[in-house]
Amino acid sequence: MDTVEIVVKAFYHIANESKKSTFLFSSPNFENKPSTLGEDLLKLFEKDSDSKFIIECAGEEITAYKSVMQARSEKFNQLLSNGTDRLRITDFSSKIVKKAVEFCNNETIVDFEAEETNIFTFAYTYKIPSLMTYSSKNIIDNANIENAVVRFKFAHFYRFEPLKKWFFEYIIQNFVEISKTSAFKSLDADLYKPILEELLNQKKII
Repeated sequence: MDTVEIVVKAFYHIANESKKSTFLFSSPNFENKPSTLGEDLLKLFEKDSDSKFIIECAGEEITAYKSVMQARSEKFNQLLSNGTDRLRITDFSSKIVKKAVEFCNNETIVDFEAEETNIFTFAYTYKIPSLMTYSSKNIIDNANIENAVVRFKFAHFYRFEPLKKWFFEYIIQNFVEISKTSAFKSLDADLYKPILEELLNQKKII
């Protein structure tokens, strides 16, 4: 009987210490962050001159990667399908083109520089849906009472329903303040009517 008790206590002690020991170890702290597939592909493209093409815009030459832009954009895929290594863009500033290329390469834009609507317009024009979604989030992040109606009309013009819906709800929630802005008074009937109907439905006006 004593032997059994000793064995049980010994087992419990070993198991208990084993559990405690797990707290002595932590994940190693790696100084270098592993690179992503996208980053590795860009490094590969950088070494291959045939993978690049030039966008001429406002007197500047902007380097971009054919495969990246073709994958991101239906329009660029079409424009580059003949094997050209040089395109000219005249309907946008070089700043906007650079930021679009930045996004296509890195899936991010470090600084929009208050150009989010122009970047969205570029994405719409050159059929880059991922950039439309990305820039629309920045448009929302910078929404305020003064620009809400203008951006609501902007979303309506480009038929981008997620953005339009967000600004519609923003206007409803902040109607008292927004209704005092000059932009609100310029709303067309086809945009004002659904707002009025929703306000009546929510009994915000009578």
